[in-house]
Amino acid sequence: MPGETHKDTVNPAGWFGPNLRALSSVCAGGMVVLIAISALSLDTGAFATLEDRGLRLIAFAALTVWLSLGLGLHRRGVAAISVLAFASFLELFVHPIRGEAVGTLPAANLGIVLAWCSLQVYAWRAEKTAPEV
Repeated sequence: MPGETHKDTVNPAGWFGPNLRALSSVCAGGMVVLIAISALSLDTGAFATLEDRGLRLIAFAALTVWLSLGLGLHRRGVAAISVLAFASFLELFVHPIRGEAVGTLPAANLGIVLAWCSLQVYAWRAEKTAPEV
């Protein structure tokens, strides 16, 4: 019809449609996993330096935030415990087998705890500012 507009037929999400959220989550998760792998693949030699500890702190904090947002903000505790188990497994089994320096577990734990605390504050703030129904 001549009076019709095409606004009703255009999908505002583009060609990704409803899968845009899933695609962005997969891309972000891929980046986080690659950062964690690159942090673990560094050869620390006999001693772990401050740079190694800082990189592991950031990598495991990012992994905790990504897993928390992937599982749901209400499951942030489960995500933090899962990442902690992964970090402990790496530190206690994988690093000694590779002959690398141990001692980066406190840095990984600090990153996990900082991410969890930040998520706690974020969830509290989101709950406080949520509109009442």
